[in-house]
Amino acid sequence: MKKSNSLFLLVKSLNSSEKRYFKGFTKGLHPKEKLDYHQLFDVLSSYAEKTENYNEKELLRKLGGDWNLKKLSAAKNYLYRSILRAIRYYHSEKRPRLKLKEWMIDIDLLYEKGLKAEALRYIKKAKKLAGRFDYNLEYLDLLLLERRIQRQYRRKKTIDTLQKLQEDSRVKLSHLQNQFHILGLYESVFMYIRNQGLAPHSLDQLKEQLGQLLEQGTGNLDDLSFEERIYYHLTYSMYYLLTQEGDYRLHHLSQLLNYFEQNFHLLDDFQYQERYLSCLNNYINHCYLYQSGEELMEQIEQLEKLSPKGYSMQIQLHQYLYYAKMLYFFKQKKFAAIAELGADIEELLEKHNTQINLKRRMTFHINLASAYLLEQQYSKAQDQINLIINEPKFEISRDIQMLSRIFQIILFYSQGNMDSAEYEVFKAIRYLKLYRNNNRIEKRIINALKKAIQEDKPSVLLELYRFLKEEKSYEEIMFWLEREVL
Repeated sequence: MKKSNSLFLLVKSLNSSEKRYFKGFTKGLHPKEKLDYHQLFDVLSSYAEKTENYNEKELLRKLGGDWNLKKLSAAKNYLYRSILRAIRYYHSEKRPRLKLKEWMIDIDLLYEKGLKAEALRYIKKAKKLAGRFDYNLEYLDLLLLERRIQRQYRRKKTIDTLQKLQEDSRVKLSHLQNQFHILGLYESVFMYIRNQGLAPHSLDQLKEQLGQLLEQGTGNLDDLSFEERIYYHLTYSMYYLLTQEGDYRLHHLSQLLNYFEQNFHLLDDFQYQERYLSCLNNYINHCYLYQSGEELMEQIEQLEKLSPKGYSMQIQLHQYLYYAKMLYFFKQKKFAAIAELGADIEELLEKHNTQINLKRRMTFHINLASAYLLEQQYSKAQDQINLIINEPKFEISRDIQMLSRIFQIILFYSQGNMDSAEYEVFKAIRYLKLYRNNNRIEKRIINALKKAIQEDKPSVLLELYRFLKEEKSYEEIMFWLEREVL
């Protein structure tokens, strides 16, 4: 039976400050309990720094002494809950969302103790915080609790107070309903893109629903809450990505960033900062495709100004920064500069393997493979290609998998190893049929490479270059062709 690695992953995610805080947080435990839990925490922490995979037998061996499976199971459960409690307290003063949730617990306790006036005082503070950060759901909860308390007062102004709270509740509920309506449309577009058009909506249906968005309760954009605006522009930016209408997409991406930058205090919230980074990343991708290198550099400078909230956000920021720099150097055709970033990127991927999603890791690997290939650092290029081709979950990034197989052909061709190159052509054609539905452009690339290998005709590569230039596709291969045939 597979043992749970939940505690292992939690400990692995902690930074040094959180670990120190946890030790101080547990100092009030009974000496024997503290000794056991601290020992388990220290051993697991050291173990997690050295490996990506959890092995319970190995952990027991490291613990030694009187530790057994029964004792370990109980200790793991308690330690897991204790760590969560500790990091909740650690972050509550820095994270407005956590602070608000703590205040809401305090309000419940004060109300239970019959301290109504004190509870109302906390509700006033909590509403101010919820309003500042557009936490409409929490704000509605606070209004409901305030109404319950106000009903218990026998005074003339109670009716007026309750009527005002009713109107406030109606407005907040209206914003929430509209927010979820727009969110539903956003998720439809998102799933359509992620499933490559297989979601239960046609593109025409999505267009019709988006066209009715303002008429179905959205109203004037100036009247929308922050969340409504964000989902509104996100939905349209993704829709115009589908329809390849770059100017319209740029408008909505720009609006997204403007809203965040006009409400920069919201970035004190972890979730808002995460979404801002995602929007910035989408804008950077768009700049790479349609804008100038100067615009890309401006966005890199914007990323460098950010102060990440928490350890995981630091990791996200680093990966976005490296990705943006890679795109900038590709735009400038400075492939040596990308190759120079390679060691730092590889270190980031190795150190934070579990915290960087697979699609992003594969993107880094394919970009590094491209840069190393163009700089004729063939051994390093091969290492990156192997990491992609040997990935067990290859179905997650089939576009990248296909490109890596094309790079493998080019790698052998560039080194004059035509037998291996021809064998890789055979494998690439098979992959193309099985997983890429005989993609038109990929098929043309592979057939051209096959002909160049078998007939030794550089003119075939020149024709391929002209074709890709006209299609405005597969720039990485175009860069290589420029060096080969121009």
